[in-house]
Amino acid sequence: MKVKSAESFTFFQISVSISLVLSATILSFREYFLINPFAGNIGIISLLQAGSLVALLGLVLVPPYLFSGPSNWTKRQLNVFLLSAVAWPVSLMLVRVAIWRTTGLFVVDYWLSYPILFLCEFGASATYIYLLIVLKSKNQGVITEGHHESGQHRVKNF
Repeated sequence: MKVKSAESFTFFQISVSISLVLSATILSFREYFLINPFAGNIGIISLLQAGSLVALLGLVLVPPYLFSGPSNWTKRQLNVFLLSAVAWPVSLMLVRVAIWRTTGLFVVDYWLSYPILFLCEFGASATYIYLLIVLKSKNQGVITEGHHESGQHRVKNF
């Protein structure tokens, strides 16, 4: 069994903290986050909103799960991490653009009333991207050229 480094454990703690803040915010603003995307009859916006809910779930669950495991990731795990980190803010912007194109309204004024929503929408992703930059700078290249015994490429230890 591999012992996790202190830095790896810190990244796990950061990811759990982010997930807890996101979860508390989601529960506090249920009307904003927990919507039925198919309640209206606006086709593409409904699909984008459904994708946004899936991306939000990925942002809450995937990073802590990956950081809880071994600190040497496969390329696939790294790609899943990156996807989970950026999918929700990107999907939110796609929803906003679709609403703007449909109704003429670009809705972002709630950020002034509830800055925590702006922080949740972009802060978690920015933090995860920053963590990857830190990891890359410490490991100089992050992805190893060799193969793990499973045959998959592995990311260097944190």
